[in-house]
Amino acid sequence: MERSRIETFIYKLSHWISRIHDLILGVDFEKRNDEWNGHRYPYEPTVHLSYRNLKKYIYQLYKDGQTLNVMDIGCGKEKMLFVFSNLPVASVAGLEYVEVLADTARRNIDLLSEKGKIKVPIDVIYGDAEIYNYYDKYNIFYLYNPFDEILMERFIDILNGSISKHPRTIRIIYCNFFYEKVLFDNGFNLETEFYYKTRVYIKN
Repeated sequence: MERSRIETFIYKLSHWISRIHDLILGVDFEKRNDEWNGHRYPYEPTVHLSYRNLKKYIYQLYKDGQTLNVMDIGCGKEKMLFVFSNLPVASVAGLEYVEVLADTARRNIDLLSEKGKIKVPIDVIYGDAEIYNYYDKYNIFYLYNPFDEILMERFIDILNGSISKHPRTIRIIYCNFFYEKVLFDNGFNLETEFYYKTRVYIKN
């Protein structure tokens, strides 16, 4: 079996596992949203099998004594917010441009909270990364390819303003890293990478 076929199989298996996970929890993470919004890409959930390496990475930062405040840019239905809320982080928030997705995220949070599945409170913000300007609290940003190069440049420009006001180490966990050149052009360096198509960039 060719490598590309193996990867395709693993990718499909991961989403199959995620659908079962949704059914068990009684939430809607997995169903895609194919709506395009200008420079913003449709919602697609992070594949389930990518969590293991991500969790190991977050636990290592925690063991190193770092306080982690996470924001998911283009959080969709809150799947990754749920994952982060069960890791050793201080706070978790998501920014979502599509109102119906933000509403779904809040419903998912309510259901999971009632079942005691969320350890760190989650804040879902209905807003636009092109103009949102309240990043000062956060030092880890998760992006699953939420928008194109134009909006990536705008987001990083706003984030740089936050870094100038409140100097701190920033990490961007970027899945499907199509526009990583924007990060390199703005002083970020590649720190590590792991499955699935995920890289971590750091700016001190």
